[in-house]
Amino acid sequence: MLNPYYWYGIIWTAVIVLYELKFSDYNANLNRGLSLFFAGSIIFSIILGFIFRNLFKYKSINRDRVDEIIKISHRVTMLFVGIGILDMVYSRQIPLFSISLGQSAYGDFDGIPILHVPFINGSIFILIYLFYIYIETKKQIVLRDLISLSAILLLMFLKGSIIMALFGMANLWYARERTIKSSGKKILSNKIRNIFLIIVALSLVIYLNGVLANIRTGVSWNNQTLISSMGHFNNRWPAWIPKQFGWAYLYVTNPLANLNLMTTYTSTLVSWAGIIIAILPTTVSKNLLPTYVNNTGGNMRLYSESLNASTGFVGLVNNGGINGMWIFFLLAMCILTLCVMVIKLKNSAYTSAMNATLSMLVTFLFFYDTFSTVICSWIWYIIIFTCYIENTKIVSGDLRIKI
Repeated sequence: MLNPYYWYGIIWTAVIVLYELKFSDYNANLNRGLSLFFAGSIIFSIILGFIFRNLFKYKSINRDRVDEIIKISHRVTMLFVGIGILDMVYSRQIPLFSISLGQSAYGDFDGIPILHVPFINGSIFILIYLFYIYIETKKQIVLRDLISLSAILLLMFLKGSIIMALFGMANLWYARERTIKSSGKKILSNKIRNIFLIIVALSLVIYLNGVLANIRTGVSWNNQTLISSMGHFNNRWPAWIPKQFGWAYLYVTNPLANLNLMTTYTSTLVSWAGIIIAILPTTVSKNLLPTYVNNTGGNMRLYSESLNASTGFVGLVNNGGINGMWIFFLLAMCILTLCVMVIKLKNSAYTSAMNATLSMLVTFLFFYDTFSTVICSWIWYIIIFTCYIENTKIVSGDLRIKI
């Protein structure tokens, strides 16, 4: 499913249901204003999704441009692989190994100044787009590019980037499967098979995420004591579920727990400086409002310093409470709609991959502000820029952009 408006409703419904299971002591009862906000925003987003539903149909690749598309994607991928290697050479470490061996901590890796942030953002979009090309063409060169760039992200221990890219890939795969025309009986069997495959794949990803989270925190991959203590499970966690899944549960529900806590301490006075900080990439806002950005951390209210995510609404709950959250939500929907309309206007070869990426950006609002956080905030602009240079051609071996 490539409809980002629907994904907003799906993710927040899932987060709230999991939150209400109360496997963690952190999951206090949601305050009334927060409950009304999520109920209203979910309904509003689903209505928008229904209105624009015809814009998100899966679009097959343009067969007349396949060779050209593969050449461009290969060159761009090799450029990013090269930047990734230079990043690690510059930092004199391979984060996956240095973190696993306890020689460095997660977050110590900064990479090459100026280049590192575009690399992270671009890599996520490129991986999603490469996967789209591969499932459409089954070309081995595309698969090799996909594996090469994924390996670089794994070596750099960019766990969040990998998970975001995997979400976009899974979304594309499922959307494509739904477009396959067959008999009614086969459609039903395909749906059952697809649902089963999604559940298995999702379970493996969540389990692997728990293993990597253990390694990231400096304990063995199978350590269960740390996650029990950190998550304040206190015998609430079901014995039949491996505690590696506890990391995913915390990642999904604790940001909402922190947000719920923060609404108790925030003012209802909306700050326009706070709006700018929440809606622009941090690398931009800290240059526009450096003093204000540096002071926003003091407003955070967390149950645990090691669990410091507070959803994508953290910026404006700190600068206007529930009213600020509504302003942020409406701005986010406006920006999303602008991107959707630009993609539709261009009717490009990138349409399906772009819609999958937009769905990912909206979905991950449950964890952090995808408009401002370093890992993915520039992807919104990458999408618009990619649409702008849609007339890219390979001429005489040179990449020329026709504007």
